[in-house]
Amino acid sequence: MLPKFSKKRGTTLPEAIVYIAVLAFLSFTVIHALLILARSHAAFSLERAVTFSAGTALSRIGREIANADLINIAGSTFNTSSSVLAYSSSFGSEAITTRKIKISSGKLVLEDAGVEAPLMADGITLTSLIFRRSASTTAEIITVEILAKHGNDPLSRIVSFRTSIVPRKSAY
Repeated sequence: MLPKFSKKRGTTLPEAIVYIAVLAFLSFTVIHALLILARSHAAFSLERAVTFSAGTALSRIGREIANADLINIAGSTFNTSSSVLAYSSSFGSEAITTRKIKISSGKLVLEDAGVEAPLMADGITLTSLIFRRSASTTAEIITVEILAKHGNDPLSRIVSFRTSIVPRKSAY
């Protein structure tokens, strides 16, 4: 005896609509997850660039302050979001030079003899530079706080960095 075949073949219209809906939902979920992953990667890359640049700048500032012969209190501005630190340094037999660390056009710069050299990579915007000075009868300490972000990118968030340095000739 031959088997009977059903006259019903394929799927019904309601079944096809359910399959398409499930496939559309899964596709939307995968695409959304990929977009979130790409956005997170971009934000992480921006923050990594800011962290590297600001960390390098903070190390340089630390070395500059630690090697300073004298912190010029009158030429410095402390405890403001756009502080300026003026100091004098001499290296070996060189003459004493006055330098400043400040914000210029949203960039962190080291000014030496009127020439400004950037301390951070291009694209990094400094939102705040604060120098704080604490002094006692035996020593002084300079605290540096930097708030930076990557340009005007909406994915970039402000990252804070802070360090404290004792100048080598801070003993009174």
